[in-house]
Amino acid sequence: MKLLLFSRRGVVHAADELRRTFAAIARYGFDFVVNKEFAETIRSLGVAQIPAEKEYGCNACPPVGDGAVMVCYGGDGTLLDGVRLLGGAPVPVVGINAGHMGFLTGGRKEAIEELFAEIARGTLRIEQRTMLRVEGAVEGMPQGALAVNEAAVQRSGAGMISVECRVDDQQVATYYGDGVIVKSADEDLDEVIPSMDSEYKMGYYLTKELLREDKNLTAIVGMNDMIAFGIMDAVLKSKLRIPADISVVGCDNTVYSSFRSISLTTIDHYVPLKGRDACDIILRKIQSLRESQDGNEPLSTYHVEYEPKLIVRRSTSYARTEKLKNK
Repeated sequence: MKLLLFSRRGVVHAADELRRTFAAIARYGFDFVVNKEFAETIRSLGVAQIPAEKEYGCNACPPVGDGAVMVCYGGDGTLLDGVRLLGGAPVPVVGINAGHMGFLTGGRKEAIEELFAEIARGTLRIEQRTMLRVEGAVEGMPQGALAVNEAAVQRSGAGMISVECRVDDQQVATYYGDGVIVKSADEDLDEVIPSMDSEYKMGYYLTKELLREDKNLTAIVGMNDMIAFGIMDAVLKSKLRIPADISVVGCDNTVYSSFRSISLTTIDHYVPLKGRDACDIILRKIQSLRESQDGNEPLSTYHVEYEPKLIVRRSTSYARTEKLKNK
């Protein structure tokens, strides 16, 4: 087994801890390579002499083989740098926390021997993490970059920025502010949604009952997107195709509506804008009461209208003309 040792400049290392690390490496017969910055620190502390052939470049992916494990010595930032250096290679990464706090670096420097014993036995529990590939004009990274868990889009000067979010070239939303943090969706999102909302179950079971009575429907409309998700799964469970056999439409244009394996056609009636305008009305009424002389403000009525918009995605098509066979 080969260990890919990684640390970065600025991490405080204790000679005794590094000696215990290399003693454990020797005890279990691990092969190893070290990134250049870490190798210089190891030599300067008099821990070990690292041969040139055991070093790899600061910005180059280390030589990865079957059974390799990366060991990152530092904090969460060091571990994230190590993961990015791997460039998506399927290599387990272990973090040894060299500081006081770490959410990703679970290994304790006081238990180095125990940690390496678990690596040798193959008993470490591997936790899968999703990654994002960021492409475009990334400062200092012309080829793009990999991000663990999330990527942040931030403004570079004064004023707000607007970020347009699209999924499969369909616009989902536009965000305004200092920046936006994008997190990748879990791969099992379609399995998670059913447990999130009882409305899903309502759509699912009512559709199953409806299809038992009449399979010659051509379209079903859910009162909201969660109900529509239940409708879609019930249709697919009945071995019918969406949209070839039955089209499905929701209402609300929630974020999840574009993330499903079959994206949902839905009606956007601008719920966030309604909330914003409702808050504005409340604040105006409060301000008006404060400014009135006697505290008695005449009753005022506000009437705000929004024109709904149909967002056409992959769950709808032209209605079929032939009757369905029993399936």
